[in-house]
Amino acid sequence: MAANQNDNRPRQSNVSLGLRALVLLYVLYLVYGIVAAYVRGDSEALSLPLTIAAAGILGAAAVVLLVLTYRQWRSQSSEAELPEADGPDEGADDAGDAL
Repeated sequence: MAANQNDNRPRQSNVSLGLRALVLLYVLYLVYGIVAAYVRGDSEALSLPLTIAAAGILGAAAVVLLVLTYRQWRSQSSEAELPEADGPDEGADDAGDAL
């Protein structure tokens, strides 16, 4: 059962990474929509202070998501490069008992 959980971990982290990237793109799309509506002068556009506030808050959220996604991607790539250890050396326990 434990082997199945370890096999699913890379897949789950890849799904998590993909979802974070998708949410990041959506937040950037929201910022673009808010600013573009103000620039076009649409009747449903927010006022300038609200446009600045909304773009700032969503932009900050996008930056946070970008940093978190990059850190997760970097940790995944570094884990993939490291060889897996089989566990502690069995002979190490015998050496401690001899003293």
